[in-house]
Amino acid sequence: MRFDAVPPDLLRRASEQAPGAFDELCTAVQVDLYAFIFSHLRNHDDTDEVLQECLYRLHRHLVKLDDLSRFPWWLMKMAVNQCATLKARSQKHDTVELEDNLELQGANHLAAATPPASPRESAQRSDMRRCVNEAVATLPPRQRSAIVLFELEHQPISEIARMLECSEGTVKFNLHEGRKKLRVILTETLADDVTSAPREVRES
Repeated sequence: MRFDAVPPDLLRRASEQAPGAFDELCTAVQVDLYAFIFSHLRNHDDTDEVLQECLYRLHRHLVKLDDLSRFPWWLMKMAVNQCATLKARSQKHDTVELEDNLELQGANHLAAATPPASPRESAQRSDMRRCVNEAVATLPPRQRSAIVLFELEHQPISEIARMLECSEGTVKFNLHEGRKKLRVILTETLADDVTSAPREVRES
């Protein structure tokens, strides 16, 4: 269940603190919320910590949300903020795993989404995903968040701007800069991989 699929009646009852409603709401959103947080942190222990903090804040602050139609955006913004807080505290360089069919403008280095035809192609795709993960992890936090929210979570520019508390122009700039840096990093990484490969592999 995506966050926008939570039944309005359930949100209303949870907001009014009806008996059992909050537990039901947690059950409805917990799996997707965990996946959303994990896409930012790529660490199960950190994800568990942020998930618990988000559920705690959800319990405390849902009653203050005047417009329940904004619940999906409100919950995702909360999660993004808590991820940023944890990263700032731990100073970790987290890896973000992108889907196989992630499309970065102008980046022709990503593997095709179709299944590999051979073990060699499978290994190449695995290496490609590792390269992309490591490249995304090097981006500044704002660019990394913009890339993840737009490319992986398929959020519109306007919603990303609200979540990150910036203008739509800033989101577009961060997407542009993030993609540009990824292209450079991936091009250099792939060139290094080709150069360092054994001659018989390069010529095969």
